[in-house]
Amino acid sequence: MNKELFDVLEAKEQRWNKRLQLSKTENSTVISISMCVPLKYRTNEKCKDIFYGICRLYENYTAKKGLHLMFKGKIDGADGPTVFYTAAEDAVSVKKISVEFESLKKPFRMTDIDIMNNNSEPVGRESIGFAPRKCFICKNDSAVCVKAKTHTQEELETCIKAFFCEAYEIIK
Repeated sequence: MNKELFDVLEAKEQRWNKRLQLSKTENSTVISISMCVPLKYRTNEKCKDIFYGICRLYENYTAKKGLHLMFKGKIDGADGPTVFYTAAEDAVSVKKISVEFESLKKPFRMTDIDIMNNNSEPVGRESIGFAPRKCFICKNDSAVCVKAKTHTQEELETCIKAFFCEAYEIIK
């Protein structure tokens, strides 16, 4: 296994372990936000700045929706940044509001907002009646497009660059 892949897998495990630790010690809903774009964007400093700006917008949005988030830290690993929060509210309510947020603006779709209940169980979109994530480009199931490599690298890069440009305008 090459070192870069090993480092990315190790960072993903570190993120998972942080979520488990928060779930057990906080007895709360755990929220982790990361980017769901290719690695070269997740580790780019300008993209990270935009990501953190989107996280601030998420904090504002959830506050307006009545959630009480507590910032619990961040990790900037080999797979990019992740921000952690806990919330006293139930995981299903937090997931619904998080999916709403991801759907507000196209660039918010670049975030992956994972929710874990206070029993350390992930709460996925499908488990609460939402459709699987849609592809950035064609709006089909994103997992199918990724696995089948449906889109060219150029198509993906064009779409992501447009998302980052739009996101920059939103957060400034």
